[in-house]
Amino acid sequence: MIAAPRTTDICQYGPCGNIYLRPMSFPDVGSVVGLHFHNYDHVTIVLRGSVHLRAYRADEQGKQTGEPIEGDYAAPAYLKIRKRMLHEFTALEADTHAVCVFALRDKEGSVTDVDAHDYDERCSF
Repeated sequence: MIAAPRTTDICQYGPCGNIYLRPMSFPDVGSVVGLHFHNYDHVTIVLRGSVHLRAYRADEQGKQTGEPIEGDYAAPAYLKIRKRMLHEFTALEADTHAVCVFALRDKEGSVTDVDAHDYDERCSF
């Protein structure tokens, strides 16, 4: 029996100034950060290893429209993810690391320098 790919945890994240960082660790080949979207543009930086990116345009409710846009990216790679693009990452190598970088936003979605999210205090130095 083939085991299902392990879904990676998104952890150790937090704000710095008005920039928000969300690191992603992919321990195994096939580890996945599942399909999701945001209401803002952001950048994902592949720091180590490589990922397969699959993305779809989404309507206002986040429903997929159109055919997937796909590609493989090896570190160092800087990927601009447009707002309302459903996207997911799958590790192509074990011990892959990436980080999403975006403007810090309040709960209404406006750019701010005040953190409105809960995050792990252990990540603040």
